Amino acid sequence: MAQPKHPADRPDQGTPRPESRPPDGGSPASTITSARERLDRLIDSKLRATPRRGALEVALALAAVTQKVRVNAATEPFVTTPADLLERTFDDASVAIDSAGMAAFKANLASLLPGIAAAIRAIPEDPRLRIGDVARLVALSLPLQLWKARREGRPPQTPSIVTARPVHDAREHARNRYGTHFAVKATDAVLMTMRRDAGVSFGIMRSPMRESTVRGQTPDTLVLELNVPAVQERESSTSLLASGPSIRAAARSVEREGTDRRVGSSGLLRQAHVANIRDRFFKAIAPLYSEIGSRVSAPGGAEALSTRRTLDVCWLNQTLRTIAVPEALAEAAADDT
Repeated sequence: MAQPKHPADRPDQGTPRPESRPPDGGSPASTITSARERLDRLIDSKLRATPRRGALEVALALAAVTQKVRVNAATEPFVTTPADLLERTFDDASVAIDSAGMAAFKANLASLLPGIAAAIRAIPEDPRLRIGDVARLVALSLPLQLWKARREGRPPQTPSIVTARPVHDAREHARNRYGTHFAVKATDAVLMTMRRDAGVSFGIMRSPMRESTVRGQTPDTLVLELNVPAVQERESSTSLLASGPSIRAAARSVEREGTDRRVGSSGLLRQAHVANIRDRFFKAIAPLYSEIGSRVSAPGGAEALSTRRTLDVCWLNQTLRTIAVPEALAEAAADDT
């Protein structure tokens, strides 16, 4: 029978090995705790930055389902209504998404981010979920999409291709339904509004909406952005102040407006210039105003118009709000006379 080796001959026994000390001289337990805390802070800093990568798409997909959510992507960072959208749940009163709306939201989001459609389909359709948690899942899935694209040797899908498609689809929809003239002249905002009101938004699925043409209801309005040539800048104030007739003409113009006469010469010229811009705008859009006004038809009859005017013009924003149906606008756009 083999004799047991002397403890000193065993690699795991004998003289105890010197305990390894941390570089800073602290105890091993406190050192590993500190290291883990530093690592957690690094991870948290990355996680706090990642949700912004998918938050815009999440907000857009929500805005396509519920009218209570609005997105302004013209600013950096983008702005949502409500402002704390990511902190709310889908069934929050300011969002109002139910289980059916969750399905529509997921379909919208998958259309905006087709590269992570599998991850989006796995999202539970429970409206009690927090919107920010879904945005975080989207953000964490996006780097995986890029990694898979590099592994497969194909270029990743760029956001520009995804975001440009809805406008293109809306313009094609207007071209097929209302004609080329209207599709060419209408702005992107008008086309997207009409596309959304037709039951499709962002070229994707939309939840059922209450029809606005039911008897007894006023029809929805459409805001048109008008492209009116800008008024040429007037001469400098110094040269105008030296011209007596110009000041007298400005004074007569301001007096007709009924404004305060206690303004100085520069104020008179400014008010006259503003009035000139307004008058030129109204003269420029007069034919269009008359053309659309003659074609306006209200589905609910005269009673539906009792609380809303058929045409409203804002010269400052250069917009025209109308209840005219798209067909009437298309006919007006095709009339070049």
